[in-house]
Amino acid sequence: MQNPPCTIICFDYRGYYMKDKAEINWISRDGEGEDEIHTIVLKKSVEEVTYSALVERICRKLKVDESKMEAKLSYFPMVLYSNTPSYIWNDEDIFGYLLQVNHEQYRSVSHVEFNNDIDKDDYV
Repeated sequence: MQNPPCTIICFDYRGYYMKDKAEINWISRDGEGEDEIHTIVLKKSVEEVTYSALVERICRKLKVDESKMEAKLSYFPMVLYSNTPSYIWNDEDIFGYLLQVNHEQYRSVSHVEFNNDIDKDDYV
Protein backbone atom coordinates (compact mmCIF):
# COMPACT_ATOMS: atom_id res chain seq x y z
CA MET A 1 0.00 0.00 0.00
CA GLN A 2 1.36 3.40 -0.99
CA ASN A 3 1.43 6.28 1.49
CA PRO A 4 -0.89 9.18 0.63
CA PRO A 5 0.89 12.34 -0.56
CA CYS A 6 1.83 14.85 2.09
CA THR A 7 3.80 18.09 2.25
CA ILE A 8 5.82 19.08 5.30
CA ILE A 9 6.49 22.77 5.96
CA CYS A 10 8.65 24.06 8.82
CA PHE A 11 8.42 27.69 9.90
CA ASP A 12 9.59 30.21 12.48
CA TYR A 13 7.29 33.08 13.36
CA ARG A 14 8.69 35.13 16.20
CA GLY A 15 11.32 37.11 14.40
CA TYR A 16 12.17 39.80 11.90
CA TYR A 17 14.70 40.59 9.18
CA MET A 18 17.70 42.78 9.93
CA LYS A 19 20.37 44.00 7.57
CA ASP A 20 23.92 43.50 8.82
CA LYS A 21 26.43 45.00 6.39
CA ALA A 22 25.74 43.28 3.05
CA GLU A 23 23.66 40.45 4.51
CA ILE A 24 20.06 40.23 5.59
CA ASN A 25 19.46 37.83 8.47
CA TRP A 26 16.37 36.45 10.16
CA ILE A 27 16.57 37.37 13.85
CA SER A 28 14.51 35.30 16.24
CA ARG A 29 12.48 37.22 18.78
CA ASP A 30 14.91 36.41 21.58
CA GLY A 31 17.82 37.62 19.44
CA GLU A 32 19.69 34.37 19.93
CA GLY A 33 18.33 32.42 16.96
CA GLU A 34 16.94 29.82 19.36
CA ASP A 35 13.20 30.08 18.71
CA GLU A 36 11.16 26.95 18.21
CA ILE A 37 10.64 25.78 14.65
CA HIS A 38 7.03 24.76 14.01
CA THR A 39 5.93 22.04 11.61
CA ILE A 40 2.78 21.62 9.56
CA VAL A 41 1.95 18.44 7.68
CA LEU A 42 -0.53 18.95 4.86
CA LYS A 43 -2.12 15.80 3.49
CA LYS A 44 -1.73 17.10 -0.04
CA SER A 45 0.87 16.94 -2.77
CA VAL A 46 2.96 20.08 -3.36
CA GLU A 47 0.82 20.86 -6.42
CA GLU A 48 -2.33 20.98 -4.27
CA VAL A 49 -1.06 23.33 -1.53
CA THR A 50 -2.56 26.83 -1.75
CA TYR A 51 -1.49 30.10 -0.17
CA SER A 52 -4.81 30.60 1.62
CA ALA A 53 -4.86 27.06 3.03
CA LEU A 54 -1.28 27.39 4.30
CA VAL A 55 -1.94 30.74 5.99
CA GLU A 56 -5.11 29.33 7.56
CA ARG A 57 -3.21 26.31 8.94
CA ILE A 58 -0.38 28.48 10.30
CA CYS A 59 -2.86 30.78 12.05
CA ARG A 60 -4.76 27.81 13.47
CA LYS A 61 -1.55 26.20 14.74
CA LEU A 62 -0.43 29.44 16.38
CA LYS A 63 -3.95 30.20 17.65
CA VAL A 64 -4.02 33.53 15.83
CA ASP A 65 -7.23 35.11 14.52
CA GLU A 66 -6.54 35.31 10.78
CA SER A 67 -9.32 37.87 10.25
CA LYS A 68 -7.60 40.43 12.51
CA MET A 69 -4.07 40.37 11.14
CA GLU A 70 -2.12 39.84 7.97
CA ALA A 71 0.56 37.18 7.70
CA LYS A 72 3.64 37.68 5.53
CA LEU A 73 5.45 34.49 4.51
CA SER A 74 9.03 34.42 3.27
CA TYR A 75 12.16 32.29 3.03
CA PHE A 76 15.77 32.40 1.89
CA PRO A 77 15.86 30.75 -1.58
CA MET A 78 18.17 27.73 -1.61
CA VAL A 79 18.67 27.54 -5.34
CA LEU A 80 20.17 31.02 -5.44
CA TYR A 81 22.17 30.70 -2.22
CA SER A 82 20.80 34.12 -1.53
CA ASN A 83 20.80 36.13 1.66
CA THR A 84 17.85 38.17 0.40
CA PRO A 85 14.43 36.92 1.51
CA SER A 86 11.87 35.95 -1.07
CA TYR A 87 8.26 36.73 -0.12
CA ILE A 88 5.34 34.39 -0.77
CA TRP A 89 2.21 36.22 -1.92
CA ASN A 90 0.14 33.66 -3.84
CA ASP A 91 -0.26 30.04 -4.96
CA GLU A 92 2.48 30.28 -7.59
CA ASP A 93 4.96 31.55 -4.98
CA ILE A 94 4.00 28.67 -2.64
CA PHE A 95 4.55 26.16 -5.43
CA GLY A 96 7.95 27.69 -6.24
CA TYR A 97 8.96 27.58 -2.57
CA LEU A 98 7.89 23.95 -2.21
CA LEU A 99 9.89 22.92 -5.29
CA GLN A 100 13.11 24.52 -4.02
CA VAL A 101 15.04 21.75 -2.29
CA ASN A 102 18.75 21.04 -2.13
CA HIS A 103 20.46 17.84 -3.29
CA GLU A 104 19.49 16.16 0.01
CA GLN A 105 15.82 17.14 -0.51
CA TYR A 106 15.87 19.71 2.32
CA ARG A 107 13.83 22.90 2.04
CA SER A 108 14.48 26.29 3.67
CA VAL A 109 12.57 27.07 6.84
CA SER A 110 9.89 29.62 6.04
CA HIS A 111 9.45 32.76 8.12
CA VAL A 112 6.09 34.15 9.20
CA GLU A 113 5.66 37.79 10.16
CA PHE A 114 2.40 39.28 11.37
CA ASN A 115 1.40 42.91 10.99
CA ASN A 116 2.17 45.19 13.94
CA ASP A 117 -1.47 45.45 15.03
CA ILE A 118 -1.39 42.27 17.11
CA ASP A 119 -3.22 42.50 20.41
CA LYS A 120 -3.66 39.77 22.98
CA ASP A 121 -7.29 39.61 21.82
CA ASP A 122 -6.10 38.49 18.35
CA TYR A 123 -5.01 35.13 19.74
CA VAL A 124 -7.77 32.54 19.89
